[in-house]
Parts: sequence; C-alpha cells; structure tokens
Amino acid sequence: MTYATLGMAGLLFSFQFVFSKWYQLRTDNSLSAALWMTVFDGAWLSAIFFAANGFSLHITAFSARYAIYYSFFIIVCRVSALFALRYGKVSLMTLFMLAGGLVLPVVYGVATLGETLNIQKGLALGLIFFSFFPGLVYKKESVKKEEQKQGNKRRCLFLYFIVFLSNGMVSVITKAHSINVHAVPEKDFLIFAAFLRLVVGLLLIGMFTMREKPALALSFKHSQTEQNDRSKGFLYLFLIVGGYTLCNGFGNYFSMVTAKVMDSSFQFPILSASVVVLTALISWAIYKEKPSTGDTLGILLNLGGIALMII
Repeated sequence: MTYATLGMAGLLFSFQFVFSKWYQLRTDNSLSAALWMTVFDGAWLSAIFFAANGFSLHITAFSARYAIYYSFFIIVCRVSALFALRYGKVSLMTLFMLAGGLVLPVVYGVATLGETLNIQKGLALGLIFFSFFPGLVYKKESVKKEEQKQGNKRRCLFLYFIVFLSNGMVSVITKAHSINVHAVPEKDFLIFAAFLRLVVGLLLIGMFTMREKPALALSFKHSQTEQNDRSKGFLYLFLIVGGYTLCNGFGNYFSMVTAKVMDSSFQFPILSASVVVLTALISWAIYKEKPSTGDTLGILLNLGGIALMII
C-alpha cells in the first residue's frame, strides 16, 4: 500500500506539469499570472478538500504555523518558476524544482531525524542528484547565444536556485508536519494552507493593483475570444488550474500519507526521480517535446538511482 501511494503521488505530480504548461502558454508568465494561479489553485484546493473532509475543518496552533510556512514557500516557488520561464527552459526549471524536493528532505532526515544513509543509498542518491545537471551542459548553441545576448543567464540561474530552495523547503515542511504528534490530518492541513494562499494571493493582487493597475492586468494568449471577453478568459484559466490543482493537491496528499511510514532518504529520491522520468515521457507524448541528449542522460542516471534504491 505504501508503494501504491508513492506511485500515485509520482504520477499525479507528473501530470500537474501538463496543466502548468497549458496555463503558461495561455498567459504572459508575469507576476500577475503567478498570483492569479495562486488564487485559482487556493480556491480549487480548499473547496475540493473541504468537501472531501465532510465540510469540516480542524486546525491546531502547530499545524496553522506550519501551514503558513508551507504556503509561503509554495508562493515563492510558483512565482520564481514562472519568472524563470522567461529566461530558461521548462525542463531545466522542473529539474531544479525536483532536485530541491530531493536533496533538502534527505539532508533534513539524516541531520535531524536520525535516518541512516548507507553506501548503497548514498550512491543511489548521488546518481539521482547528478541526473539533474546534464541538461545544463548539453544545451543547444542557439539557446546559449540567446541567453548571452539578453544578459539573462545569471538571472535565470538565480531563479533556478530559488525554485530549488523553495520547493525543497516545501518537502521538508511536509515531512516535519506529518511526523509530529500535534499535527492535524492531511486534509485539514491542506484546506487551511490552500485558504491561506487564496487570501494572500488576493491581498497581493489588491495591493499591487492599487499602486499600479497595469502591473496586475492578466494577459491572455492564443484566443481572440479571450481577448474580447475577459470573464471567459478567467473562467478558461480557472478550469486549467483546476486540473493542475487536482493533480497537485492529491499528489501532496498521497505524499503526506507516505511520509508517515517511509524514510525521507527513501521516499523523496524515488518520488523526485519518477516524476522526472514520467514528466519527460508525458511531455514528449502530449507536447511533442523530444528529450535532448542531456535530458536522456539525466533519465538514465535517474533509472540507475531508482534501481539502487529499490534493490
């Protein structure tokens, strides 16, 4: 049952990138797009889990504090990821995001929870970790020249680092909350965290709109109807984020369930590696994004790491 919940989490996290890219293709990858995605996601997630929880909510001071941390790093990660897409590839941003979700929880588990990391697990972790970097080395020359021409390479790497750090902290907070005796059930935690993101997103949009209205004007792409009818455009994006939320929300739920009974040094490497592989395959099938040489090498290193972890 533990491996089943871990597998479901990996599959759902992989499909969330399909909806995330769909949303990005329909917007301008701006601060507005990031904040509205936070609002839409918070509305969907709080409504879905509130209904699934029997329209009840129980929260403790401990869980409320961790929900604030959790929501903060999710917002930072989402905004940084959308801005990173201005300067770099979606695949590289995804790899750094998952690298953070892999490395930081393992460090946390070993450093603070007394979890062990033997030679075999260490080698597997090394293979999985280094699989995130071939895509940086084997880049097309045209992409390199374009980044250098725009002077965005350093900015892009900085945003990748923020994505790495913030998503890693989301995983650490998830683990720390799940194993604490004062923690509320996963559904209650996710409802409260989603409601926080909804409120914070609306407050930020309202604050920036009062200061400079054009900065938060959400732009639509690829549809004349959306340009002429903003209400339909918002509804369209709201439904896209709904698909993202279903995948992300239930993926987090299954991940939290697994975290109660599985070591971080085992759970997060396998989860991160499986998402990398599945995302590459799904993107190839749906968006015709054939993996590059670096992507293929990274996938092979991931598979080697997974094999060592499972043996």
